[in-house]
Amino acid sequence: MAYESDDIRPAIPGVRMAETQPLAKADCEGSKSCNDRTSGAEVRSTRPGDSDLRPSIPQPRCVPPIEHPPDSDSECALPCGNGGEDEKGDPSASPMLMMIAWGGVCVFLLWLYFQLAWLFKTVLECEGWRFWVALAIFAIPVSVLSYVAARLCKVFRRLPAREQVNLTEDSNLKEKVDKLKQYMKELPEDYDSVYERTEREDVKKQIENLRDESAHSDPKGWRDSFYSFERRQEDRALALVKSCCKHVALKTAACPWKAVDMAIVFVNSTLMIEKIARVYNRRVSRPAALRLLFRWFMNIYISGEIGAVTENAAQKASDKVESWLTNGDSADDSIAGMVSASLPIVSKIVGKVAEGAINAYFAYRMGRRAINEFKYVVRE
Repeated sequence: MAYESDDIRPAIPGVRMAETQPLAKADCEGSKSCNDRTSGAEVRSTRPGDSDLRPSIPQPRCVPPIEHPPDSDSECALPCGNGGEDEKGDPSASPMLMMIAWGGVCVFLLWLYFQLAWLFKTVLECEGWRFWVALAIFAIPVSVLSYVAARLCKVFRRLPAREQVNLTEDSNLKEKVDKLKQYMKELPEDYDSVYERTEREDVKKQIENLRDESAHSDPKGWRDSFYSFERRQEDRALALVKSCCKHVALKTAACPWKAVDMAIVFVNSTLMIEKIARVYNRRVSRPAALRLLFRWFMNIYISGEIGAVTENAAQKASDKVESWLTNGDSADDSIAGMVSASLPIVSKIVGKVAEGAINAYFAYRMGRRAINEFKYVVRE
């Protein structure tokens, strides 16, 4: 009697050949769990039965892959911060630094209160309709100062916090260029609004060129194109600084009141910082912000005190010139008298011009410092 196979016992009817074949490795690897695929009837390599002479072929065990949790440094499920890079190792987390910053803010607010105390006292002394007029006069500068400070804080919260990139070394040029590319991609859609109308089309073209991966063959070529864009940023920031200096010089030179001089410097310098931050689309670190804050406080304080200093200096110079003219010959007494009579007016004008020039100089120094702190690329 002949059999189709070497087994003594014939195949049991009803057993499908799929059950007698080994489990495919691909099926095992693609499954979520081996128990899910092999649950139910047991899968054998040979036909079931105790009379099989061939030993069963051992099946490869399907071991589920071990899934490791992602490293916190390499992967992040949620964006960190405001879309910018996390500044690791930033000394701004120091409690001492924060204490110094808040202490400086409290001292400035206390000083500002004493500067405005006389105006508030005048408001309380008025009665009837004069009280409401004086209250409105007092509320106008306070509202303007509050609005400017709130506007600066609002802009700073929206800007991403990014650590400055140093391109002095070319060892990690590709990695640094990748950071710059990410910086260009995250520029807002209305970024060109910070430039003049005549510059906006060129700015859009530069941004599109830097965002186009196929426009540059190597990282050095892309870096050179970015340098051109950065020079445009610096030119725009310098234009904002010069405009602020011009407004500060003219307004403080024309204003005879100390409190208004301080308000002028406060408003113009704050708006200058806000516009420079928008040009570079970056929020500075807290140590850099603290340095700018103290320079800002110093400019406001100097604007309140420099008026009296320049006026006294101009008056003393006027007295010296007058004493020198009066000691001349008798033939020149008429000319000396005319010049000496005009010296008080000239001294007032010279004093105010000097006051405006000094305030503009300090505003320019602050603007240059702000540009160095806000610029994204450092090349020293």
